[in-house]
Amino acid sequence: MLNLYGMLTVDKLKDVMDYTELRLADKNVLVTPEALALYEQRYMLVEEIKSLCEKAYGFVLHEPVKSHVPDKVTKYYKETGCVPVAYMPSKKLITVVYMPDVKHYEKEYPDNKTEYLPTTIYYYLNEYQRKYGVHAMLREIPAKTLFDLIIKEAVDIGASDITISSDRHNTSVYYDVRKKKVESAFIFSRDFITDLIKVITIKSPLDRGSRHPKAVGIDLNTDYRGRVMINYKFNGCYTITIRLLPNAAFDSDIESLNLTEATVGWLQDNVLDSEKGLRLFVGATSSGKNTTSLALLKKLVETGRYKVVSVEIPVEQELHGVEQIDCLAPEDFKANIQSLIRVNPDFVYITEIQDTTGAVTVEVTNTGKCVLSTLHANSVSDTISRLTDITGFEQDRIIQALHSIVYQELLRDEEKDCLYPRNRYVRFTRELKTKLYGKSLGEVVSILRDYEEGDVWTYTQLTGF
Repeated sequence: MLNLYGMLTVDKLKDVMDYTELRLADKNVLVTPEALALYEQRYMLVEEIKSLCEKAYGFVLHEPVKSHVPDKVTKYYKETGCVPVAYMPSKKLITVVYMPDVKHYEKEYPDNKTEYLPTTIYYYLNEYQRKYGVHAMLREIPAKTLFDLIIKEAVDIGASDITISSDRHNTSVYYDVRKKKVESAFIFSRDFITDLIKVITIKSPLDRGSRHPKAVGIDLNTDYRGRVMINYKFNGCYTITIRLLPNAAFDSDIESLNLTEATVGWLQDNVLDSEKGLRLFVGATSSGKNTTSLALLKKLVETGRYKVVSVEIPVEQELHGVEQIDCLAPEDFKANIQSLIRVNPDFVYITEIQDTTGAVTVEVTNTGKCVLSTLHANSVSDTISRLTDITGFEQDRIIQALHSIVYQELLRDEEKDCLYPRNRYVRFTRELKTKLYGKSLGEVVSILRDYEEGDVWTYTQLTGF
């Protein structure tokens, strides 16, 4: 057993002991059972856990660099208690790992040499599950308990999204952490995901074998809610995507979002002026469009001069001073946007222009409102064609409604583990609109590119922050 006294706080030490008892069928037959809890709970670095395990065993343990292993090789070692992790056909060498506590026997693959290496409990169980499913030493834990552990891990590492995905052997979990994919340390059975779907929603894709996607909102804990999408993959497999939404009120200032000084100035001078029209933030999913929009609305509210109303599907984060209308279904979203004419706001925020709401958003703009919204588009110039496709309106009508377009993407600095927004923007002045009216789409795109302003960052410039 690992001696962790003096290495962990009392609370964490108790967590490790409780989790070890819960996770393992019989921890008493193992030399280092706590190592699995330390690994899955991220309470210590892998190198530190491995070093502790080596002291407990009295010899070196290995965690080889994994490589592709053909299915026929994997199946050959299934009953041996070992797991193949590397195959080098040029050397006719197969590397397998075993856990010293687990009964195993050596078996040579035909015409190849086999290298047997002792390894840690967490490495062994992780590799075993990927190849063969859940090991017999692991206990069944209620899906709700495991789900709470996933949420805790996501919050601890600063994830924005959680993906839970099953395949023929197991259920894997990974996170989006500042635009970087981070694998979870947890290992789960294939059946875990079906139990989890039942925890998340009563009516689900599992009902009567349905393959229809299911969207649902849930409370994750006291600090976070989740926007959940459940999709059927194939072969009885599913994927669950969860966007973490904080319960705390939005409190980020526009100056704190890593935008360049020039962009902050342009946004405040242009997007927040009182001229009527449609202000659009465009970009890919998770490019920070909504965050930038909310920060601008916060700045607007702080002036104390305007009635600001938002229509959101759903409300992702509370923003004090904004009348936030929460919608659960597309038909509610559209109806509430139409009602804005009688609500009489000075500024309107519509979270996202969708196929069903594009036309009504433009119509509300044409009633003399200042409207701010977001749209998925690849660039400033691509926005015009996206809007004509979504709304069915003529190009000139779209141009007439526009006030400004801001394109945003997030660039990742690997060294600093930070994200920096990059923005391009166009203000649709009377002069620009006159140049665009009656032109072909190709001509419109060319003219807009000449009028675009904003950031052009190379990687070298980015890392110079």
